[in-house]
Amino acid sequence: MNNTRKNLIFAVSLVATGFFWFGSAWFSYLEVLKARFDADTIFLLTSGLSYGAQILGILVYIFIVTRNKRFTESRLVISLCFGLSTIGILGAFFTSNNAVFILSGVLFNLFGTSGVMLGYQFHCVTSMLPRMFFGRAFGFAYAVGSLATALLAVAFNGRCPVGYAAVIIYILFIILNFLLIIFKGKLTNEIPETAMAKCAKNNAPESEMHLDKNLILMFAGVILLMVILQSISGIMQGLYLDVSNQISMAFARMFYAFGLIPASLLIDYNRRMGAIACLLACGFSFFLILLYSFPVYGFIAMGLDYVLIGFFAVYRTVSAMDIASRAPKLLYFSVMGILLGRLGEVAFTIFRSLVQLELLLETLAASIFFLILILILFPFMRRMYDPVLLASDSPVTVQMRDDLLASFGITRREAETLSLLLSGKTTLEISEAMSITDRTVQKYIGSMMAKTNSKSRSAMIAMFARHSN
Repeated sequence: MNNTRKNLIFAVSLVATGFFWFGSAWFSYLEVLKARFDADTIFLLTSGLSYGAQILGILVYIFIVTRNKRFTESRLVISLCFGLSTIGILGAFFTSNNAVFILSGVLFNLFGTSGVMLGYQFHCVTSMLPRMFFGRAFGFAYAVGSLATALLAVAFNGRCPVGYAAVIIYILFIILNFLLIIFKGKLTNEIPETAMAKCAKNNAPESEMHLDKNLILMFAGVILLMVILQSISGIMQGLYLDVSNQISMAFARMFYAFGLIPASLLIDYNRRMGAIACLLACGFSFFLILLYSFPVYGFIAMGLDYVLIGFFAVYRTVSAMDIASRAPKLLYFSVMGILLGRLGEVAFTIFRSLVQLELLLETLAASIFFLILILILFPFMRRMYDPVLLASDSPVTVQMRDDLLASFGITRREAETLSLLLSGKTTLEISEAMSITDRTVQKYIGSMMAKTNSKSRSAMIAMFARHSN
């Protein structure tokens, strides 16, 4: 087994374990909330306090890791986070005092794998894998965790367990999650070809290690607009179909998993195609609302909508990880996709509780937001995955690309591949630079060899090298 595959398996195991125990504990916590409080209080505690604790946990991670790089190597800090999460779970299921119960929920949201430890785990994944595996690392892990939560709900009559059963299951998986982190060094191998590792090895200039402000503004705009569209879609669906007491949300995660897997494969295959698929998923969610007026199709539409959410979940995470992988100094950014998603959800929830819009106005607002998303998304993709030909030292200039197109039918992406080949890059380095798989790189190279009647890669490179001179 090569090093990259070994690291991918570890990354999926690490994130899936964390996602399973936290996600399942969250649904168990909701079951206790339903038994203790009215609907308005539950809404306040989940959309306000719990989500707020998760946001605070992520911010705590960012604050610590940007000031102390050794945080990710501190077993004491990691043990403390898991210990406080465990205390939170114990308090949530065994206390009769409502104040202690609420505080316990805050604890495991703040320090668990949707808070501080979420940042740590994304830090690990981003630093140990090439970019072309980010989608699978996140998507497969969340799919496995979601399916495990759904199966757990099935085993306990459609709801995640509470009481002793819940505590035993979740603590066992917390221990497993902790052990995976502790023995990370023995279970993984360094992959020197990652963008982050190359940047550190080559001592990249300080300018390359800072964030592009315009890129970050575009990224934030894209993610927040997608969150708003998903939230409006969810509210509209609620007007047509009430599933809160008919279908377990834990069980509904099975549909979510079915969306995560194809989304992760597509985004790893080609980032641009993944972004377009995510855009279409946001729009298609509103089309599904038409089915909600027909009771027969309502549950089918709900299942499809959960599948589509998987595309958004993978895209927002992988985009942040791509930015974070540019340099070791930026690794904290890997969790920004989740953070912006949570901030958007909380802000929209607060706005919706204060302002009640008519259905027609919400539909009009959604249409406007969707148009703005289109206007931002494509410039963001160009800036994020900027063409290699635009580099000042590129062996293949834009003019040469046009000449190659006229002479041999070489496409823009093939010309970018050629430019990197002429710079002496390997297949893996090219796939990393272009955010595509190594198989796609090989396909581009094979296509150029066929168009130029070259018998080998070296012969083709030599021919194009003479052409560029």
